[in-house]
Amino acid sequence: MWGKQAESCGEYLDKGSPILVEGRLQTREWEAKDGGKRTVIEVVGERVQFMGRARTAAPATVPAAESFAEEAGSGNDDVPF
Repeated sequence: MWGKQAESCGEYLDKGSPILVEGRLQTREWEAKDGGKRTVIEVVGERVQFMGRARTAAPATVPAAESFAEEAGSGNDDVPF
């Protein structure tokens, strides 16, 4: 999750909190500084629902982020995100 979704998750979720994530799988490949090929499979979350919170009547939905690319940033070639 990115942007406001990530902020909401950080504020309202604890380790072990039940959630439902909708999104897609994404595979990326790059060459590390040591010359080795690296591959990562990521879950790109587009929507998250908080489940099982006793203080809410229904699951809360956090809307999709505006732009994954803007929030993800760029940097070191050896880091997969």
